[in-house]
Amino acid sequence: MKISVHFTLFIALLVCGFNSAHGLDATLLDDTCKSSAVADPYEIGARLSESTYSHAGKCVDADLFRPAKIIKETGESIVFSNYFHDGEYYTFELKKSHPIEHLFYQILRFDVIQGITAGHVQFRVKFKTPVVIVSQTDTSKKVEVNDIIVSFEAARPKGVKYNFALGTMDSYVLVGRIMSGQAKLKEEYASTQQYEIKLPNKTDSMDLLITAIKQSDKDQYKRYYDTLWPNCATQIFDLMDSLPSMATKKMERFLTVLSNDPVAGPALQGLEKRGVL
Repeated sequence: MKISVHFTLFIALLVCGFNSAHGLDATLLDDTCKSSAVADPYEIGARLSESTYSHAGKCVDADLFRPAKIIKETGESIVFSNYFHDGEYYTFELKKSHPIEHLFYQILRFDVIQGITAGHVQFRVKFKTPVVIVSQTDTSKKVEVNDIIVSFEAARPKGVKYNFALGTMDSYVLVGRIMSGQAKLKEEYASTQQYEIKLPNKTDSMDLLITAIKQSDKDQYKRYYDTLWPNCATQIFDLMDSLPSMATKKMERFLTVLSNDPVAGPALQGLEKRGVL
């Protein structure tokens, strides 16, 4: 049985215990936390702050969890780093007029305990024509890709697995990862469901993508992840609802819920309510 939004918020506050660290910088920048064997000008080292509930003082796994870093933006394009593809990071020049073929909302389900299936959500932009990207550690290496996945995740130290309960207690950092579909497919999830999204205006898909890249760059490693908010699903809905064409709908803020289906079901309902699924 699903629980009301107001009761969910009440429970969330109890679980978090009004943790004084919530909302403060989750990490301290620390070059000793950089993990690249080869010098990478865009890698950022970060260490979990001492106020972190779990894993305090440990380095965030920068091999896996990196936010975008905007290098340059003009009226025609945005250039950013830390696009993950085929096991390494690339700089990506995104032309704002580059044609988009599809916008997808993806759900990756996983079991928390018997009877409770949680999920991770992300969105994927599929381009009509490929984009050339450049390796950050070897600028002579250039490859083509045809999509971008934006995935807001619970970043944590190397070797630490995600824990649904600890996600309510300022244990992880919210990081907006930017990657290719190929890279995400290689990560361990039992199944992926993909739904096509149709936003009201022709330019909305590109606007959503650029807004998400900027949000990833803005957040860096500063914010704590939360199982209820902010997390993978709520971030995408917040960004979607901020688009001018969607803001007029004046939707109630999306939140995950406490139930045996806390993410996937509410997310699909949220998309249906917004008329974009």
